[in-house]
Amino acid sequence: MLRIFFREISALWEKPYLKISMVPLLFGIAIVSGRVIAMEIPPFTAAFLRFSFAAVSLILIVVKRNGRIPLPELRQLVVLLMVSITGVVLFNYCLFSGLKTITASRAAVILALIPTVVTLFSVILFKEQASFLLIFGVIFAFAGAVIVITGGRAAQIVKQGINSGDLFILGGVLCWATYTLLGKAAMKDVSALLAITYSCIFGALLLFIPAYLETRFLSLFDYSLKAWLNLLNMGVVGVAFAHVLYYEGVKDLGNSKAAIFINLESVSAIFFGVIFLGEEITLPFAIGTLLVLIGVFLTSRSGGDNRLVNSP
Repeated sequence: MLRIFFREISALWEKPYLKISMVPLLFGIAIVSGRVIAMEIPPFTAAFLRFSFAAVSLILIVVKRNGRIPLPELRQLVVLLMVSITGVVLFNYCLFSGLKTITASRAAVILALIPTVVTLFSVILFKEQASFLLIFGVIFAFAGAVIVITGGRAAQIVKQGINSGDLFILGGVLCWATYTLLGKAAMKDVSALLAITYSCIFGALLLFIPAYLETRFLSLFDYSLKAWLNLLNMGVVGVAFAHVLYYEGVKDLGNSKAAIFINLESVSAIFFGVIFLGEEITLPFAIGTLLVLIGVFLTSRSGGDNRLVNSP
């Protein structure tokens, strides 16, 4: 009986839509974990520990699949290093710094701007055609972000400025948009999974010195069990496991269908933020979130590029 049960579970897990639907859930709960971590661990140290766990996990996955880790060529190495700096070091510093002062839900909505910003960069830098859907998508997405950041009182930006936490997350959006565009170059000759693996390895190495200077690693044994469990979740589950599922989903369903599920990440983070952290959802926040999601949907429908993949 148990054998039949496990066989049925295994068969269900092989279904592409089930695998890809898990990805936004894992990314969403990773942002919630980031909020927990940021309240206890400084940003560079948190990022270093997260990507140390991620790098080890991904190395094991790649070795199991390929028998070894292929070494990149010198020209690939330069691009992968740039990807690591923008998508791992700078993005995660901004992420953990921002999550120290704003909620996971709020951060998730701002991060949802990433595909819109990527598309906007593509239009500005690479002269890609801007359709009416894209223009409306950008307007909706940024209007929604302003509502979320200001609580529906846009005039307060002029009077009080933007919260430092919001600025850090906006900085993270720019870092990830840059990472996505660089990642396209990296993935011309390197598989997506291998590119992520090397970005995590290089990212962890690059983060070692800033993390050491930040804490001298003297407090490692003082961090709570909750912080360590959330670090494991962000590194092993939120990066390694989630990316494997994502790329398998892309292989089975195609990038456009997979992107629809990835865009639900913010909804997932809001849900888990309410459930696990007791975060409050106000009416302006809900309206702003809806506008951002509409904007992202219109941007993707316009033919605009999406994230390489979030990690968040």
